[in-house]
Amino acid sequence: MSKFKKYRNLPKSKGKFGAIVTSTTNKPDKGLLDGHCNVTACQRPHAIYYNKSTQKYYCHECALEINRWNVNDSVELYGTPHLCELDEKYKHLTRDELIELILSREE
Repeated sequence: MSKFKKYRNLPKSKGKFGAIVTSTTNKPDKGLLDGHCNVTACQRPHAIYYNKSTQKYYCHECALEINRWNVNDSVELYGTPHLCELDEKYKHLTRDELIELILSREE
């Protein structure tokens, strides 16, 4: 059996960025605002961070990791150190409200 088939048969495992893989099927709202994270190995709900490069939405944790590793490219291409930015819809939230939203994720 190939490594790919073995991976697809795992019900839960550590995925990219340490996310728990709970499904090998993409959610229908994957990468959409307020949908599920665009990282296939994650797909957490509350995708509220827009990635200028992929033009898709990511959860808080994945957005932080993407920003962490893409500072130089983002500055060169977009003039900002953040490739993923909080969507305009949520910029009015206080820090505490944003944390509450992130922690309220439910599958």
